[in-house]
Amino acid sequence: MKIKDQKKAKQTYRQGSAIILTVTVLGLVLAMALTVSAVLLAELNINADMSDSLTAIYAADSGMEWALYEIRQQNIDTPQMPSLVITNTSGEDSIAQVISFTAGGTTTIKSIGNYRDAYRAFQTDQPLGNPD
Repeated sequence: MKIKDQKKAKQTYRQGSAIILTVTVLGLVLAMALTVSAVLLAELNINADMSDSLTAIYAADSGMEWALYEIRQQNIDTPQMPSLVITNTSGEDSIAQVISFTAGGTTTIKSIGNYRDAYRAFQTDQPLGNPD
């Protein structure tokens, strides 16, 4: 009877060890999966921010090109320009705010592009008068 009790106790100990080992391995796998998902989510956020930044750059560039076109076509030194609203293919708007002022013989033009939370700007100085 003693031998049977010892075998039964050994079997119970082995089953308990298997459960502990299984829970430990599952815990490690879960920790690795959570770490990988946290890194991937951070990368996705960075990519989304870069995309928003690029759209803001395009909006600022469009505003600058528009201001330079207005100056050359209308032969004026300081154009008075409203903000541009540019709608992309997904229906979202980006805004280019163009600011211009004349001081010291030059016209300074600053175009600020905005898309979601990203703001990007370009600035140029143009001599007064028609460059042609």
